[in-house]
Amino acid sequence: MKGKVKAMTKLISVCAAASVASSAFPVSAEEGETVLWRCTTEQSPWVEMEPLMTTAWDNDVELYIDVDQTTRYQTLTATPWGGCFNDRGWAAMGKLTDEERAEIIEALFGDDGLRLSAGRLPLGNSDYSMNRTQSYDELPEGMESDYAMERFSIDSDRAYLIPYIRAAMEVRPELKLWASPWSPPSWMKKNKTTYKHVTPEDQQSGNGQPNEIIWTPEVLTAYADYFVKFIEAYRDEENIKISMVMPQNEPTIDVGYASCVWTGEQLNEFIRDYLYPAIEKAGLDTEIYLGTFTDSQANRTDPTLDDPVTSKMIKGLGMQWWSAPLTKRIYRANRENGYVLMQSETKCGNGGNTWGYAEEHYDCVKEFFDAGVNQYMLWNMALDENGVNTNPYVWSQNAPIIVNSQTNEVTYTPMYYVTKHFSSYVDAGARRIKTDGNYGDKIAFQNADGENVLIVKNSSNMNLAVAINFNGRKIKPVVPPHSVNTFTIEGSAEGFDTDTDATYTDGGGDEEIPTMVKLFNYNSPTRSLSVSQASFNDGAELLAWDDRGAVEQQWVLRLVEDGWFRVESFNSEKVMGVWSGSTEAGARVVQWQNNGSNDQQWRFIPVLKDGNTYYKIQNRKSGLFLTYGEGEVINGSLAVQGEDSESAALLWEARVSQGDGLAAAKPLWVSDAAVTAGGLSCKISCGETGGYRVFCASYAEDGSLLSVSSRDMELRAGEETDFSAETAAGAARTSVYGWYKGGVRPAAERTDV
Repeated sequence: MKGKVKAMTKLISVCAAASVASSAFPVSAEEGETVLWRCTTEQSPWVEMEPLMTTAWDNDVELYIDVDQTTRYQTLTATPWGGCFNDRGWAAMGKLTDEERAEIIEALFGDDGLRLSAGRLPLGNSDYSMNRTQSYDELPEGMESDYAMERFSIDSDRAYLIPYIRAAMEVRPELKLWASPWSPPSWMKKNKTTYKHVTPEDQQSGNGQPNEIIWTPEVLTAYADYFVKFIEAYRDEENIKISMVMPQNEPTIDVGYASCVWTGEQLNEFIRDYLYPAIEKAGLDTEIYLGTFTDSQANRTDPTLDDPVTSKMIKGLGMQWWSAPLTKRIYRANRENGYVLMQSETKCGNGGNTWGYAEEHYDCVKEFFDAGVNQYMLWNMALDENGVNTNPYVWSQNAPIIVNSQTNEVTYTPMYYVTKHFSSYVDAGARRIKTDGNYGDKIAFQNADGENVLIVKNSSNMNLAVAINFNGRKIKPVVPPHSVNTFTIEGSAEGFDTDTDATYTDGGGDEEIPTMVKLFNYNSPTRSLSVSQASFNDGAELLAWDDRGAVEQQWVLRLVEDGWFRVESFNSEKVMGVWSGSTEAGARVVQWQNNGSNDQQWRFIPVLKDGNTYYKIQNRKSGLFLTYGEGEVINGSLAVQGEDSESAALLWEARVSQGDGLAAAKPLWVSDAAVTAGGLSCKISCGETGGYRVFCASYAEDGSLLSVSSRDMELRAGEETDFSAETAAGAARTSVYGWYKGGVRPAAERTDV
């Protein structure tokens, strides 16, 4: 059956109607400059709007966006847009004719499509390979090891992966490829499989060992050789160049598809002592990036970044999913190293391919470019209508293009068009430029020829008239509800190549980092307080879940007054409160839009237990305390408020995060004297030279937390350094803590004012 191509829904006139309304701005041809406008809604994808003509800026605005082409940030790479090749993507196209497959490849890689110019492939296996047990060196029964790599073969890639890559290279010959393993070969691992034992069958046949690589020099040497043989096999057997590798996909994720858990220290040692030397010895020019990282656990990145040897071996980092807070910190702290920061895998969704997911995709692209990335990668580029991976517990995922396995109908999903709003306009070598104004969903770039590109989302249910100021030139389009819009206008390229990244000069690299915490109940120290399903909805429940460093597990402390805080979800920007403002014990704790009510305010009362500081977290309105209750705490246990008692169920550890755990924190200096408003000054010293994050926390007389701030500093062992910080009015005690970013607990020395 011949395949049919369709957009997600039929075209209607909402975008065109908005264009007519906004293009009636009176302006003469001599005064005006042309702004091109492209609009996508769920019903009307990729509509070319009537061009708009600019007028002089007149401040007659309500909602507005300022675009400043003279303030430039990071530069995008020569291959800024990419996606991942997986077996199941090519398999989804298996029933199509050659012409129909060629149309899909053109839509992904062609100049009139998404213009993808970078490609990722799994090094051995991924959760979208056809077989979750495959690698390039699996052994027959009775054979325990293959240190000489005698059985190494890339034959498992020949049916799907290599034809997929070749088809893309026919359209985009300069395609730049990189790879990362999801797992080492089974024989190199403690659990003797490429995945975690999660099903009863797995566990019955498994050996009960963790999903980790065997940490011996012999295995690590062989694994580095495995990388080299992969690069050489693709070069020599297929004439395909692998430009870069990363050591492990998502080293914190321990799941039933191909995966392997690594610590930050292990990643550092493997790159420094095994992988880099092996690639160099083989005479390869393949680069190494550190990654890929799914969350904001800096203890996975800092050992490499702080190592004076390994930090020079890597050329970049792969960051994805919930790692934007850590990405931003790395962008600011490591700009002198010239690392490429890649968003290495966009969020994969749940198989619905809805407009809501497309809006989330816009948010993810914006979030990571705002954090400083130079390159953005899609995950699966095409799937069938089921979109399932090899996880034994089925997980359906999204893709920009869907091929129906029954009808061969090809669907371009809303995600496809939202991606195109970026990739079709933002060129290789473009730079992100500054935007300002009271309209939130916006991001802008400047291409090398000076062209300004502004991408705007309207996630509301209303038409919104938004005044846009392109360097003194005004337009006022009416953007439709639930739409993504791209505006382009000619600009000046003066200084484009010579201007330094604005982060160097705008103070951004030295500003205080907003304080975030992760909250762990005493009875469940590995599960953090999370927003259910990462929801943005009012009333979403708070519950316990395995800590992943995810954005819905991080909470920003916003001081209200007198030691009372709003506890704000970093993901949704909604605040922790009690359902319906209840004062009853057992009432659910939920997130809600901030309305200023006192049931959305909490204070942290310290309690010493087992030599560590925990907190009772008290609600201002009810006087009750945050808890999961007295029973066993499991994934999904709901947060409620409860009566005061001596129970450990009321105790919480508040780990200062901003993407980092504070497990290595210890006091550098503690003052028992009262500290008044205006701040403190002291001298601090440490036992080990390096980069520290220094925290200043102020407490009231009753021990409740009044304020906390943090700053990154370089400290030298044995030398005293002046430190000052603002403190809250009426503080009875102020503590200064230092966390060594390399993850090593320093021998800290106490000094006094």
